Amino acid sequence: MKTLLLRLALLAAALALCAAPARAAEPDWPDQLRIGTASPGGTYYVYGEALAKILTRTLDLPVERLATEGPVQNIELMEAGEAKLGFVTLGVALQASNGTGIWAGKKPARSMRAIFPMYDTPFQFLVLQESGIRSVSEMSGKRVGVGPAGGTAAAYFPEFFRVLNVPVSLAYGEWAQLAGEVRERKLDVLAGAAGVPFPSFIELEAKDKVRYLAFTANEIAALRLAMPELTPSRIPAGTYPSL
Repeated sequence: MKTLLLRLALLAAALALCAAPARAAEPDWPDQLRIGTASPGGTYYVYGEALAKILTRTLDLPVERLATEGPVQNIELMEAGEAKLGFVTLGVALQASNGTGIWAGKKPARSMRAIFPMYDTPFQFLVLQESGIRSVSEMSGKRVGVGPAGGTAAAYFPEFFRVLNVPVSLAYGEWAQLAGEVRERKLDVLAGAAGVPFPSFIELEAKDKVRYLAFTANEIAALRLAMPELTPSRIPAGTYPSL
């Protein structure tokens, strides 16, 4: 974590070195910056709060964290000029740039540019231990929360279940809301795509006995064949208290 924060601070400092003369000479320098993040309960939302504070202090201008549905909406906001910065995952950005997948039928998003890599985004499953669910195949017929409609999880998990031929009932919404529905036994599975530790998973584990599930080797092979942009990822032991 110290390394991550140091890298962000160095990035902000580098921007600041160019910012002072730019503000004096450039009449279009913004009065504020807006960062598209995600919904409360998501990693982007927490990350955005920290980055906004660093940039506000370093650039000497207000930087606002926007609560959004995630990468899809963040790209839309940047394309419309309503946000200058936005957090995205590479898969969603690739689809937006090419006008494919969830971006099919829309004008390709070509205004965005990458600034820096944030972190690995593993796909993660959490269930309550009492559910008895121990594999992805056992999610058949279950209720699965996949986050806001504009998020990475909502973009990919429907395709994952289709490729693996596992019929489920999908639920969309803010992560904090869906985590609450798992606690209330209204949802069986919370399926996230976010940096670890995922805040909503931490919150659930603090209140219930939970189980984390992973794809099998065969499932990973099938998904990577269908979606070549996916790469292997591993969540280290100890990332979550019971993992």
